[in-house]
Amino acid sequence: MTPEAQTGRGGGGGLGLLVGVALIALAAFVAGLLARDALLAGSAPPRADEAEAERARLERLADELQALNEKLDALALLPEQVQQLQTELAAVNARLEELVAASSTRAQRAQREEGPVEVSADDDPALGPEDAPVVIIEFSDFQCPFCKRFHASTLPQIIEEYVKPGKVRFVYRDFPLTRIHPNAGLAALAAECADEQGRFWPYHDRLFERQDEWGPSPNAQALFERYAEELGLNVEQFSACLSEQRYAEEVIKDLQDGVKYGVRGTPAFFINGRKLEGAHPFERFKALIDAALEQAQQAQQAEAEERP
Repeated sequence: MTPEAQTGRGGGGGLGLLVGVALIALAAFVAGLLARDALLAGSAPPRADEAEAERARLERLADELQALNEKLDALALLPEQVQQLQTELAAVNARLEELVAASSTRAQRAQREEGPVEVSADDDPALGPEDAPVVIIEFSDFQCPFCKRFHASTLPQIIEEYVKPGKVRFVYRDFPLTRIHPNAGLAALAAECADEQGRFWPYHDRLFERQDEWGPSPNAQALFERYAEELGLNVEQFSACLSEQRYAEEVIKDLQDGVKYGVRGTPAFFINGRKLEGAHPFERFKALIDAALEQAQQAQQAEAEERP
């Protein structure tokens, strides 16, 4: 996936912004590659030697980028020093792009080879009929910017073209990457508490819409309670649910299942068991959904022909 998020740092100017972009992209990529994050203690199973070597290379790049960022925070940089830092940063970013592209290619090849996976929808929130021929199960993180992009631009088109006509059932499961998104775990619990009152999807939408507000907040719970009030929930019931962490086991189960199914980052989708990772445009989903619908139709026809 191509990182597009941006951030700034005080004292570093435009170049500091570029370093921040690279650091965010690197953090998101490493987290997606290794899935070493969860609400519970523990981590994802170790990967192949090649991935471990790549992790080491990425971590070295992270150190280089951090060192550059620290230099940029120093006062009164001379013009020639800035130019030298720009040259170093360009080289590091170019290497990072090569690693991301290479890993993406390997992931796509592995996906083609591994085939469909039997993925449980559990009893998680869903849109669309239970007997829809295609089921899309998403593992997502409310604080993930790529998940926000998918839910803002792609999911509405999937709902309109496939869910409403009854062709697709869309299921949301939690995979909060709390190491890089510290409020994601609490957000997942808040959405579960909204689901307790039958308001998961409006609350789900509100969390993604206000991600920039609650994501960096040191008091996210107060914001989550305010959203509950805005959406007409019973705030006293919601607050008690959230304070008790009533659905922690449910979120942890989603995380454990995601790791078991090979989820390495968010968003991750299983379209009738075939994995797709990243916030792809609608056209990519349309091609996969149409192929899954055709396969389901062929299977139904074959089954009908076998009947006496």
